[in-house]
Amino acid sequence: MHGEKTVLVVEDEGFSRRHVVTIVGKTSGCSVLEAVDGSQALHLLSSESIDLMILDLHLPDAAGVELVSGLDLLHQLRAGDLTAPADLPVIVVTGTEDVVAERIARAMGVHSFLYKPVKADTLRQAVAMVLDGA
Repeated sequence: MHGEKTVLVVEDEGFSRRHVVTIVGKTSGCSVLEAVDGSQALHLLSSESIDLMILDLHLPDAAGVELVSGLDLLHQLRAGDLTAPADLPVIVVTGTEDVVAERIARAMGVHSFLYKPVKADTLRQAVAMVLDGA
């Protein structure tokens, strides 16, 4: 990895978010930003320079209503509707086995599709592959 890379972790569930942030934070040359919902993610994507986004597909708001889902966020990104680069690398980490969502996400160019609970080595490898350009 050349220079420090910024990774945005978008995950509403606290335990899962801390788990991913801890793993990525221990990766040499990475700083981590956190978003608990799609709105926070949109704000960070427009205000920060992000090198990789780790995204949960199900992002409910405080009332439990899904306003900006992970797939919506990914679609906006790939469509060029955000200030972040449309080709921003994305790793999906989700707890729901949804083959349709996985196909859609892969068609939108996600680099990895991982299921919770994600193993530390698996996530580290996926992050390294993306950030090292492998």
